[in-house]
Amino acid sequence: MNSSVADAIAAVEVMGGRIWLEQNEVRYRAPNETVARIRPYLDQLREQRNQVVDLLKQRDIPSMPPGVTLVAWKPKQPPVVLSVFSVVNDTQKFIVSTLQQLAAALRGNCWAAGNWSVRDLCERLEQAGVRVEVAKEGQQ
Repeated sequence: MNSSVADAIAAVEVMGGRIWLEQNEVRYRAPNETVARIRPYLDQLREQRNQVVDLLKQRDIPSMPPGVTLVAWKPKQPPVVLSVFSVVNDTQKFIVSTLQQLAAALRGNCWAAGNWSVRDLCERLEQAGVRVEVAKEGQQ
């Protein structure tokens, strides 16, 4: 990975800007008073768009709990309707907290898993655009 891309993104973010992926398009937002200062970084990032996309995809993927293998990472745009009464407005936070619940369920800690089963948690993740596989006992 090109460290200059990571450095340019970090510089924009230090100056109050934000860079993210939205439907595989690179987006940015910055306070009006910093736009002129970040322009050279944005120009650099435009020239290296593919590396920017790769880096942004990598940094958004949370670590998987032990015994869980990431199969697909395609988070959907909010709001994500999970069931009759569940709507997700922050997909990233939902995914991270659901992975934490999945880790708790795999440890047998039902309360910390929100009383969701491993299967239910995997299905909730899939509805949000993330497919995982859970290793069978003894395969970890």
